[in-house]
Amino acid sequence: MESVYPQLYLYCKQRGYDFRMIDLRRGVEDPVTDHHDSAELHLEMLKKCQETEGPNFFLFTGQKHEIQSLPTTISQKDFEAILKIVRRDRERVSKRQSDLEETPTETQPSITNSSADSFILGPERPEKVGNTGSTALMREDTNSYGEDGEEVCLARCWADFDRDLTLLLTWYRLDENKVPPVYRLLPVSTHHPDFLSRDGERRKAARKAWHFSCKQICQVLQRNGPEAIGEAETLCLLRTVLDWEVEQGLGAKLPAEEYSHCYKRIITDLLYNLKSEYASQFIDLQKGRAQLNHTLYQAQQSFIHNIHSKVK
Repeated sequence: MESVYPQLYLYCKQRGYDFRMIDLRRGVEDPVTDHHDSAELHLEMLKKCQETEGPNFFLFTGQKHEIQSLPTTISQKDFEAILKIVRRDRERVSKRQSDLEETPTETQPSITNSSADSFILGPERPEKVGNTGSTALMREDTNSYGEDGEEVCLARCWADFDRDLTLLLTWYRLDENKVPPVYRLLPVSTHHPDFLSRDGERRKAARKAWHFSCKQICQVLQRNGPEAIGEAETLCLLRTVLDWEVEQGLGAKLPAEEYSHCYKRIITDLLYNLKSEYASQFIDLQKGRAQLNHTLYQAQQSFIHNIHSKVK
């Protein structure tokens, strides 16, 4: 940018045009703000740029997906539908675990050797099945079915679903001042006051704690959203800031080709060099492993496909 911008500025000035560059990403290492208004601020600035004539939106993208962000508002209907699914699954798992605990264990007499020349009949010791609420014996892909034939997932225990409910109800509050009412994401400093601390270490710890909570909430919405509100609505709910920017940048003034320019960088041998120490800078990998994160990879492919559908 340091070498390109002066040339573009001079080129436009010589032809009677005013050139201004607004980079919404430059110098912003962490897009998180206390009130989660990054997307709103970016779109407001982008709309001002689109009031001018000529090209007003330039997109540079690669093979790494945008950082996941939480929806700042969720309609009351959708949010409570998601809560209903989580509560239902919690009750099913709780009931299923209670039934398993109440099932009597059959015992059979067995012969135990107490000495070299004597035998004693005694009850066989039951196999240890672990503590109540433990998921040690539950595989990630194990499913069970209740009496009504509906699927009950035993891969997660009651406490996991209770934690999901706590997360949602801790970070979202019903806002009845808006019509129709919505559940609004609370400021980060509500539960992490050090997020605004002047102490760098405390602020860093608060940001780390928030990122962890944010990731967990995203997983809750991803798991329960499709059944509660549908796959398409869930994808829309979990759109990234860049998704919103592209929607505004490529859809506000048509045809998009006259006002927008998109540049896509493809490193052709990147998938064959995931073990490189620099690979994680250009593509999404599993944490701590040189393996592709297929979820984020597919999300990025869908994002690129969306761009191609808007720009010919």
